[in-house]
Amino acid sequence: MRPLPQRNRDMIDLDSSVSLSSRSQTKFRKIIMVVIRLARGGAKKRPFYNIVVADSRERRDGRYLERVGFYNPMAAGGEQPLRVALDRVSYWAGVGAQLSPTVKRLVGDAAKAQVAPAA
Repeated sequence: MRPLPQRNRDMIDLDSSVSLSSRSQTKFRKIIMVVIRLARGGAKKRPFYNIVVADSRERRDGRYLERVGFYNPMAAGGEQPLRVALDRVSYWAGVGAQLSPTVKRLVGDAAKAQVAPAA
């Protein structure tokens, strides 16, 4: 029997009671760190940010898992400057996603704005 490559050797539990054939059938899941952060859009000097849930290894404006809101710092008139799906943010935070400092501040602002009209 030939030895396993180094990258697979670290991932396999070396329990002697399990045969190699059943070990090779096991599917391994990589654990990824999920972050909730801002992805920049808009034009030059006119920023627009999407609040996205993404793998921490992806680029800032790259692929994401879910869009949970937006932030428009240049909103004027009747435009909405901030919208956050608080239920989705709480779900992702509940399963271990980390919020960036800016997103944490924006989510707090959105939670306050949501409570204020009801009171």
